[in-house]
Amino acid sequence: MAVYVQALEGPHKGEKFLLKEGYEIGRARGEVMLRRDGKVSSRHALVKRTRSGNLVLVDQESQNGIKVNGQKVRRVTLGIGRVFVIGQTVFKVLQSEDEQAAQFDQPLWKKIIKEEVLRLIEASKHQPPEQGHVVPFEPAVEIRILEGIQADRNFILGFGPREFGSDTLDFELEELTAPPVAFALVPTEAGADFQTDYPDIVRLNDHPIRIHRVKEGDRVRIGKTLIEIGFVK
Repeated sequence: MAVYVQALEGPHKGEKFLLKEGYEIGRARGEVMLRRDGKVSSRHALVKRTRSGNLVLVDQESQNGIKVNGQKVRRVTLGIGRVFVIGQTVFKVLQSEDEQAAQFDQPLWKKIIKEEVLRLIEASKHQPPEQGHVVPFEPAVEIRILEGIQADRNFILGFGPREFGSDTLDFELEELTAPPVAFALVPTEAGADFQTDYPDIVRLNDHPIRIHRVKEGDRVRIGKTLIEIGFVK
């Protein structure tokens, strides 16, 4: 997968660049050279792919780093519409292989997901459970990111268990203080359980809790990131 970014402001305003896995951004070397930006380090950032398949831009211990919403971050996911700053140049991700999906009308998208989840849940009732097999959430779980770098993003979970953290195969959190697997949501016969091995870092409703039966409106705090958990009704 590759993405295109455009410089919105700064010394390279108006220029477009292709970013692929392994591409390096710098002032003196790399596939993307920003020679006119004096705040860019010679080896500033590198494009990598996470285990979940997303492209991310990773800071290479540069002097000025990468910034998102005014905050310095060690890496940024290259999703459509994402705006980030390198040196004095403001970039915006224009398109990727996920462009069509990203342009879905949000209410229609939710309706489609809900209908598919309900269909799969009904089908699973007529199949014998398998060891290690995913289990449906009943009802489906909705994740709402209220604060942090990934604010205003929503996800609907039809099956579990699902993991959230800085290095997971499910949902990658860009929060600097997030552990590799910060917490998990696990389906049970009575709903969904919240589980974490880091109760001092991952706070549920402002309390250090390892296991909890999830209810509507529960909130998970990890550093500057605040996540609200709800259900699709």
